[in-house]
Amino acid sequence: MQSFLYMEGEESPWFALRCSLPSLAGAQSPHPQRPGLLVNTSKKIISILFSIMDKSKTSRKLKMYAMAVLSLFCGGCIYFLFRSESLLMFKWAESLQLKESILRIRLQFASFQAPDFFIYALPDGLWSLSYILFIEALWLGDKKSWIYASVVPALGFLSEFFQLLGVIQGTFDKLDAIFYITPFIIFYGVKLYYLREKPSEKD
Repeated sequence: MQSFLYMEGEESPWFALRCSLPSLAGAQSPHPQRPGLLVNTSKKIISILFSIMDKSKTSRKLKMYAMAVLSLFCGGCIYFLFRSESLLMFKWAESLQLKESILRIRLQFASFQAPDFFIYALPDGLWSLSYILFIEALWLGDKKSWIYASVVPALGFLSEFFQLLGVIQGTFDKLDAIFYITPFIIFYGVKLYYLREKPSEKD
C-alpha cells in the first residue's frame, strides 16, 4: 500500500500543504509579513487544488477528505501552540488529560516569532477551507454543493461585518474577514476555471 503522503506517484495535498505552512509563517524569511509570502503560498494552494480537480471522482473525493482533515489539524495546532491558554480548547484538552503534553510542546515553540496573521487569521482560513473541502467531497456531483459550502465562510464573514456595525459583540478584524471568505473564492474560482477548460469532465 502506498503511503498516504503520496498518491499515484505524486506528492499529495497533505505533503505539499505541510511544506508550505512554515514558509507562510515566515520561518525562513527575515521579512515574515511581506506580501510575497502570501502570494507564493496562494499559488501553491491553487496548484494543489488543480491537482485535485484533475483526477477521477473517487481519487478526487479521497484527496479532498485528506486535505480537509489536514487543514482542520493545522488550524488546531496553531491555536494550541500560539494562542492564549484561556481558550475553551485548552479546557477540552485538560478534560482529556492532554494539557500537560500540549504545554510541553508549546515550550518548544516559545522562541518562534510568528506574524500576527499566522496566529490570529490563518486558522480561520484553514478551518473555512476544511469545511469547504469536506462539503464538496460529501456532495461531489451535486450542482448545489457550492451553496452548502458557502455557509461557514459566509457566517464567518458576516460575523466580522456585524462586529464592525456593532450589531454583535466583538472586535472587527479585516484579516479575519478576508481569511474566512478567501478559501471559498479560490476553491470555486479554480473549479469554474477547470470546468470551463475541460467542459466534458463533470463532477
